[in-house]
Amino acid sequence: MNKIDLVAYKKECFDRIVGEYLGFAAGLGFTSIIPIPISARYGDNVVDRSAHTKWYHGPCLLGHLESVDI
Repeated sequence: MNKIDLVAYKKECFDRIVGEYLGFAAGLGFTSIIPIPISARYGDNVVDRSAHTKWYHGPCLLGHLESVDI
């Protein structure tokens, strides 16, 4: 999820959007969905873990993309 900076890095906003998206994507047949809160503008969770999202414990975007089995 990009633009987490526009909602002040709030976990509640991230969780709500992730929940809505997972509901939407439920019937699309994905084997997994890994939501990552990022701010492309500021680089949060793109390459390195962000101090703004201490509540997030998942992978950074680049690390996840490098590990995805194609």
